[in-house]
Amino acid sequence: ISNFVAARIRCFYKRRAEVIYPPVATDWIRPCEEGSEGKAFLYAGALVPYKRPDLIIEAFRHRRDELWIAGSGPMEESLKEQAPKNVHFMGRVTDAELAVMYRDCRALIFPGKEDFGMVPVECLAAGRPVIGLGAGGLLETVDGVYSGEPLQAGQKSVNGVFIRATEAGKLQALLDAIDFFVEHEEDFSQQNCVTGARQFHPDRFFSSVENLLEQYTGASIIGDQERRYA
Repeated sequence: ISNFVAARIRCFYKRRAEVIYPPVATDWIRPCEEGSEGKAFLYAGALVPYKRPDLIIEAFRHRRDELWIAGSGPMEESLKEQAPKNVHFMGRVTDAELAVMYRDCRALIFPGKEDFGMVPVECLAAGRPVIGLGAGGLLETVDGVYSGEPLQAGQKSVNGVFIRATEAGKLQALLDAIDFFVEHEEDFSQQNCVTGARQFHPDRFFSSVENLLEQYTGASIIGDQERRYA
């Protein structure tokens, strides 16, 4: 599902893998208006250790910005106990509620390492940038810059900020990425975000699968009647 996974297959199984990105249906998400201001930063996903919601909450202990936490999980109660007043827990939300949060947020914060990660693509579809770990599948779904790199208004395709993947100083790396985003917030365009999300539309997935099957069988396997997705 990503070059990140293909590299792992190559490392452990010594085999080459074709990469076909998963289909990310975003028709249920309406993009924000170009230039509209977001209300708060957003974390969306399960509250589990490997996604690092604890790191985000610790970062916002050092900031005054508002943070929305959408999702639930085994860490929920302990996170609520340690969260500062500017962190708001929304619990488990519906798709309709999540679509509004994507559209109304300033940026999604995504500090975990994922094989692919659909949530960042969904947020991009709403026209909002992603602040995420510069590792794993996110390097393939987000066109990001690292803090300290040059960024100009309307810069072609850029739609996110990467958190430097360091073993030490993870909190500071996240704070640096957020600071950089805030400094350049007006330079991120809605169009760049929406265009980035379109690369993972289900139509591309079905076309990629069909092309792969044709490559190995010489025949068209998937017809339009089989192209069904929610």
